Amino acid sequence: MAFCTKCGTQIPDGAAVCPSCGQAQAGAQQTYQPQQAVPQYNAGPSLVSQVYGKPKSKLEKLLILFSMIFFVLAALALLISLIRGIVDATDPFLGGFGTFLDVFFGGIYRAAIYSFMALALAVFKNRLK
Repeated sequence: MAFCTKCGTQIPDGAAVCPSCGQAQAGAQQTYQPQQAVPQYNAGPSLVSQVYGKPKSKLEKLLILFSMIFFVLAALALLISLIRGIVDATDPFLGGFGTFLDVFFGGIYRAAIYSFMALALAVFKNRLK
């Protein structure tokens, strides 16, 4: 065991500094250990391309857009027919549950057509691949 040259505290052999006062020790061997570089690697395809596949063509993008529009139209057709059916059913001149059913099922019919068109576009898009 060695002793600190400044404060006299016992220090381990080969220590570079005193643990008590922090004084650098003259007889200690200081070893230099270079920091390891961060390894570089090829990350491969991005997460977006892993999830969604290859970049889409303009036609595929249009088909996706139109199918989403048709699904939104289907939802709006159902909502509007429900509201219109309720309003017409409560009207004393038009009124009645039969009016509500006529209007609401008309909306369901329109929603089914829009949904069918959206699904047809989606199937056609998948056939392009």
